[in-house]
Amino acid sequence: MLSKFGRLVAGSPSVTKLIGKEPRKCVAISLRSVISSTTDTSELSNICRRRHSSTTTRGSSSGNILSTTLSLLIQQDASSTVRSLSTQAMDDENDKYEDEFPTDDNRDTIHYSVQVSQNGQYLCITPTNQEANNNNITAWTFAAPLLWVNDPKSIHPSSGQRTRTLGQYDRRAAIRNGRIVVGFLEGDNSSRIHPPPLPGSFHPRGGIYKYQNHNYNSAGTATKRELLQIEWVSGEVSYFDLSWLANHANLGRMGWRMSLEEMDAVEQALRTQTAQKSKNWSTPVANSLTITTSDSTRVTKDIAIQYLDSTINDVTTSIPTLEYNDVMDHQDAVFHAMQGIYEYGAILVRNAPILIEDDHRSTFNDPLFQKEQESVVGKLGKTLSDGALSHGSLYGDIFHVQSKLDAENIAYTSVGLPPHQDLTYYESKPFLQLLHCVSNGSIVGGESVLIDVMAAAEELRHLAPDMFEVLCRTEATFLKERAGADMVSPKPHIRTDPSLGHVVEINWSPPFEGPLQVMPSHSMEDYVRAYQALEIMLNDRWNEEDEGIESLLPKELETELKEYARRYTWEYPLQRGDVLVFNNQRMLHGRREFTPVGNGQRHLIGCYTDAMDTTSRYRQLLRERGGTGGGGYGKRNPGSGCRWI
Repeated sequence: MLSKFGRLVAGSPSVTKLIGKEPRKCVAISLRSVISSTTDTSELSNICRRRHSSTTTRGSSSGNILSTTLSLLIQQDASSTVRSLSTQAMDDENDKYEDEFPTDDNRDTIHYSVQVSQNGQYLCITPTNQEANNNNITAWTFAAPLLWVNDPKSIHPSSGQRTRTLGQYDRRAAIRNGRIVVGFLEGDNSSRIHPPPLPGSFHPRGGIYKYQNHNYNSAGTATKRELLQIEWVSGEVSYFDLSWLANHANLGRMGWRMSLEEMDAVEQALRTQTAQKSKNWSTPVANSLTITTSDSTRVTKDIAIQYLDSTINDVTTSIPTLEYNDVMDHQDAVFHAMQGIYEYGAILVRNAPILIEDDHRSTFNDPLFQKEQESVVGKLGKTLSDGALSHGSLYGDIFHVQSKLDAENIAYTSVGLPPHQDLTYYESKPFLQLLHCVSNGSIVGGESVLIDVMAAAEELRHLAPDMFEVLCRTEATFLKERAGADMVSPKPHIRTDPSLGHVVEINWSPPFEGPLQVMPSHSMEDYVRAYQALEIMLNDRWNEEDEGIESLLPKELETELKEYARRYTWEYPLQRGDVLVFNNQRMLHGRREFTPVGNGQRHLIGCYTDAMDTTSRYRQLLRERGGTGGGGYGKRNPGSGCRWI
């Protein structure tokens, strides 16, 4: 242990010790007690032992006094906000990280510490010296589930999509300890450390945009980085840029910036809530409004499409099926197609033209051929939407869904996609989505799935009204930030109309969620529990890969939600020439993971339509057929934010 001690540097108001065999391989720590100078190892050990007895946090090692929690506060240039730093002296177990975090000892210091509370569910960075208090520096508090789900290593490096969801947050998950490491990151070649986020980004890591690496100054010299290092009870380690965390906490996202007095009050309120809260969900209540009649606009499980079992026809609510040429040539067929969409949320159009004679990709190298093939689904979309397609700024009016390298969307890979909506980060999502299967041969898997999320939300209101209300009042953050796009849209997962309380809008796309804006007075546990309830209800493959996950839900409720997902998930392997048309604002869609065999591929061509354009088309068709003055009465809620069509 003696060989690991480096040199002591006298400083005011603290003494910074650099531990390491080389100046570059070191970790900075500071002692509150002022030590002018010492080379007496026993004296230093006594100081460490005294600090260990007074500041050791839950989960820190008691077997090594050098793992004592010590803190160093640094202040960058005048234009920067004060950054906080708390770290532990490293023992042999942490030597492997030393190369990544060399430090600079020429710094002014303000003391901060990292504290873990509420059984590892909150992490707080607080000032620990009078100078910080005099400067009105406040504490930053972060909820463990938000840190876990936004871990930079869980962000897809080319698309920016999250590969974790709050539904996967285990009830046993907790933060063991945290510390802030400061130093230079000489390039981004470390597999453990992410590139720095772009200033103002909602993504916790960089590398998603095409931009200059801000980790280097104009002279090409590596600049210093401050990272919060979190160790979880599972042994997993996470790293966050401290400036990214602080910026979002200052704005009430990811965490909260507050005075120490405010923080104490919030923690006391959370402890009181936890003590008073029943561990059971609310008793389901009779819902007199769930009765489905021909005059109702409400979407319930009574009309939701269900698990498709071709061997048991009488238990399945399938989707209407039409012929492509009929829809293109006859107005009555268009009317029946749209009637099916508004009633059931989806239709299947068969035998759309396939201009390719085999499954070889080379055929699509001809631009004229590609444009002609794209027109097949484009013409159908325009027929259903009064002549216009929509939402083409990101992927084009017509887009291709097939595997490729450096995918800007996980859909352009072969991994499974849990049920979701497209383009939730738009203020108004696309209404119809059309997917034309032009190739689906020689693959294993890849089945398409649908589930009626509006019907599921109504059932959740019946099963767990408290959780339903949490999802109504808490705004998620939906985002798309990459080269050529920067969209951020906060909105709740569920919206109801103010008159009748009908569910009129759902927003659900976990891969495109970012830092959550939630008030500190609201229980994070309530939100995670409600989120898990809806996710389990919507994803019949939840917990399939990680069978050891324990949700925050009561087992009885979890079992009931799993059964709902199993029963109401429609699954079907699209065939060449099929066009799946569905209401993106009411239906979630996804696909099973697939594996190509030989040169096999799964290739879909798609497009979107706008809600008002499409609804206007349907209302005109209703009016022509003697409907009720353009629709509304007795027609299903389209899920576009209004209960009428």
